[in-house]
Amino acid sequence: PVGRHELAVKDFFEPYVKPQFMGNREDVRWVALRDRKGHGLVIWDAGDDQDGFAFSALQVTDEQLAAASHPTDLAPIDAIVLTLDAAQTGIGGGSCGPATLDEYRVKSTPRHLRLAIRPLSPDQDPDTRRVAIPVGPVAIPQRDAKGTLTAPGAKSVWGGSQLV
Repeated sequence: PVGRHELAVKDFFEPYVKPQFMGNREDVRWVALRDRKGHGLVIWDAGDDQDGFAFSALQVTDEQLAAASHPTDLAPIDAIVLTLDAAQTGIGGGSCGPATLDEYRVKSTPRHLRLAIRPLSPDQDPDTRRVAIPVGPVAIPQRDAKGTLTAPGAKSVWGGSQLV
């Protein structure tokens, strides 16, 4: 069943004996993040199929997790590391036991993830901010062989279509 859940970012952290990626949530329709004053943003699945997406929100980076031997090696940063995915293979990926059963593996097939993002003020309910936004043609980000990310046709206030 679909529900509405609330959790502080600090509570996504799991003190695994060996730190690793954690806190992932699957089949999400929308997620809202707010600062202590209530300002934030809402991100939702704006695709035609409404399949949902996966996300995690942590106060440690992937690099910190990879370098840490123990949870006590991790110092939370003063930011939220938000990860958005079309899908993710979960626990049982062979890191600490048998591989994930084939029917639960995420295959490397093309996926389309269309998300919309809107700001939130303290008095706004994220659910009411998830309304259609009329847009024209959307620039599709592309990465070339050298790793440069561009968005052909994108308009930028920084004067180009190259993304950083």
